[in-house]
Amino acid sequence: MKKILIVLLVIVCIGLGAGVIYIKGSEDNEGPKITFSEDKDTKYTSGMTTEDLLKDVRAQDNKDGDVTDSLTVETMYPKNDGKQITVIFVAKDKSNNVTKKEFTMEAEDGSAENPDLGLVDNEDLTDNADQAEKPDADSDTEDTSEEDSTDSSDDATDSTEGDLTPEEQAQKTEEDKIAQLSPQAPKLYLTTYYVEVPVGTALDKLSYVKDIQDDTETRSDLFKKIQITGDVNTATPGTYELTYYVVDNQGNSSNGAILTVVVK
Repeated sequence: MKKILIVLLVIVCIGLGAGVIYIKGSEDNEGPKITFSEDKDTKYTSGMTTEDLLKDVRAQDNKDGDVTDSLTVETMYPKNDGKQITVIFVAKDKSNNVTKKEFTMEAEDGSAENPDLGLVDNEDLTDNADQAEKPDADSDTEDTSEEDSTDSSDDATDSTEGDLTPEEQAQKTEEDKIAQLSPQAPKLYLTTYYVEVPVGTALDKLSYVKDIQDDTETRSDLFKKIQITGDVNTATPGTYELTYYVVDNQGNSSNGAILTVVVK
């Protein structure tokens, strides 16, 4: 009798194990694939909207099919001294698997210093223009003093930023990007955003990650999900860029933290 019970228990365990394997195998754990058509515009101007950036970009999922409607522009940031713009596209399938892909565009009109302005909707721009055309008739004197004050403040800011070292400027740029994130998005911090290393240095990329903060996941869980794009050839002198990011379990993408590595 005991032998029969043991045999039955073994059969049940095997059946349960097979069921678990089948369920795991049928889960959708792969995000959609983001592709760019050959006709995709590679020139960026400050007048471009989100719709313009999403043109000729597609997202295809192996189970859900075409999920192009889920595509969004997660963020943008300048690179190569403002001569280029990196646009980060994000797509999501029905199982909430998220894929993130970068696309580099050439800055046509010097707009790389503040590329996020290009994401302002046309309606907002129109409203702002209408308001600008209707100033208060009684506030000419006040407006003039405010403009003078603003100009002086801008000059002071420009002067201050001009005195920053490459390390300090990189730090400020990344802090500004983090400040623009939504409250739900993870925030990824590096120990430094600019480093100079001798030729032949063995580079430990993850060692530059200082912290990750999120409203739903722990730091240790997010560390396992860190993605790093770009590469550094420490055998060849030059300036290289590594982009660090992570996507939490709610599909929220972090800032793209850029580490500039100068090999000397």
